[in-house]
Amino acid sequence: MDVESYEAAGRRVGGPRRACPDCAEPLIYWSGYRRFVRGRARVHRIWIRRCRCRPCARSHALIPSFLLMRRFDAAGVIGAALARSVSGVGLRTVAVGLD
Repeated sequence: MDVESYEAAGRRVGGPRRACPDCAEPLIYWSGYRRFVRGRARVHRIWIRRCRCRPCARSHALIPSFLLMRRFDAAGVIGAALARSVSGVGLRTVAVGLD
C-alpha cells in the first residue's frame, strides 16, 4: 500500500496476524495511534495499529513498509533525497527540489 491508500483505509487497515518478535506467540490486535507522515504532496495522518502479546505482555506497533522509525518523511522521500545527495547535489538544493 502507498501512503494515500493507507490513509484512506484508516482504522480498517488489516494484514496477516503476526508472531511476537520476542517469544514467537501469536499477537492480538490492541488499539493503535495516529501518526503524521510527510509525503511528496502533503502531510498525511495515518493510523498505526498496535498488537499485544499476552504471554510476554509486550506491545508492538505494526509500522507500514513506506515508513521509517522515528522519521516524519516517508521512506520514498528520504530515498530520493539520499540518491540526489550521493550523486553530488548539495543538501540545500535537494531540500528545495523535494519541497
